Amino acid sequence: PRPRALPAQPPRAAARRRNPAAPVLGVVEEHHAILGYLARLKAAGGLPSPATLLHVDSHADLGVPRPFPGAAPPLSPARALEAYAEPNDWILLAALAGLVDRVVFVEPPWSNQLRCCLYDTNATFSFVVGLDRYGDVRVDVAEGEFVREHFGHVFWRDGERRTGDSAHFRQAKRLEVTVVAADHGDAPEVVEEVLARDDGGKPLVVDVDLTFFAVESPGSADVRERYGLRYDELETLYHLAWDFPRLDAAYFKRGDARARDEGDAKDYGQKVARKVGGFVPLAGKKRSHLAAAFERALGGRNLEPWRLRALTDYAARLDVPDRPVTPEAQRELELFLEQPFHVPSLDRHALDMDYLVGKVVEPILDAVVDAGRGAPALVVVARSPGYAPPTHLHETECRVLNSLARRYRTIEITHEARVDARRTACARVPDFEYVLADGEREPQ
Repeated sequence: PRPRALPAQPPRAAARRRNPAAPVLGVVEEHHAILGYLARLKAAGGLPSPATLLHVDSHADLGVPRPFPGAAPPLSPARALEAYAEPNDWILLAALAGLVDRVVFVEPPWSNQLRCCLYDTNATFSFVVGLDRYGDVRVDVAEGEFVREHFGHVFWRDGERRTGDSAHFRQAKRLEVTVVAADHGDAPEVVEEVLARDDGGKPLVVDVDLTFFAVESPGSADVRERYGLRYDELETLYHLAWDFPRLDAAYFKRGDARARDEGDAKDYGQKVARKVGGFVPLAGKKRSHLAAAFERALGGRNLEPWRLRALTDYAARLDVPDRPVTPEAQRELELFLEQPFHVPSLDRHALDMDYLVGKVVEPILDAVVDAGRGAPALVVVARSPGYAPPTHLHETECRVLNSLARRYRTIEITHEARVDARRTACARVPDFEYVLADGEREPQ
């Protein structure tokens, strides 16, 4: 059954928590706010060694953070780290601060953060993160030049690639990243195998970003608003650009991640029909300004001719104002194509959530137990405004919180004073209780 929306109780003080054996279950808005939770956990003695991070997200969050003063990132006060991070680059900062040294990134099929270039289903990479002689953060990719080149789009800041030789780093920290294709049938087994390599005392942090279930981006929002496009039209354009099939519960049930990139259509007409469904290609050479903008955006990708033609034909048929595309609009369109995008209809999303929570995420969390691990030291859910579609937030957050609350036997949702934890009005039986994080005060 879907979660009920009930009035929430006022937040209680952290000292009144009921179940001390349960991990803190926190809700944050922007994802890098998790750094405050990690710093509080470290200060309380809950991180005697760097943690393994189970990172369930549409984004890798492995961007390069801003430089910080001093030899090491500041851990006090709890929010101090946030000044040097953004939602897309907090993990490297956590590694430099000694909070995390292993990441298991569970990547959904609509994300091409790492899967676009480096692996088919699952892979493990070793990095060294440190500071160069100017105090800038850099990353050494221990896998060799090929992998280093292909990580250039990840380790990037201020217009330059931030890789380097760890022999010249200060404050160097090792970071291992295992990427797991969420749509692969053996995803839980891969997670179990990785976690089983940890020693028994190594802390585990479970980090679930709601964009794992539905995701847009500033670029897709701009294209949608600028041209009045529907989400399903954006999905068609995005899937044609990446050659994706329909990514719904039926796709996940196949358990074959390679199916995302494989099709059996033999010619242009068949392939367009498979992608678009009932679409008849345009005759002649008609192109709209929007179609030309997509052609420019995809010009350097070496797309198969049929796919580029399908996309531009489809864009030319859209009922949008046919006016020249400004440089700003072109940049936003390119950003839309580069960032993960998956916004199903609300009805389809409700059905997909049954499968994504019950048959994808929960078996991965079962793998934590199968690996001989106890309860995690911390569980955090990130709302990610600007990326998690607000139209889908209530359904997504409530289903995820209900699943996590049942698993970890808690009804308490922890939040900082700046976060309205009751915004989605999620509830279960018994109702959730909202608890301020340690050291937080109720807003006056």
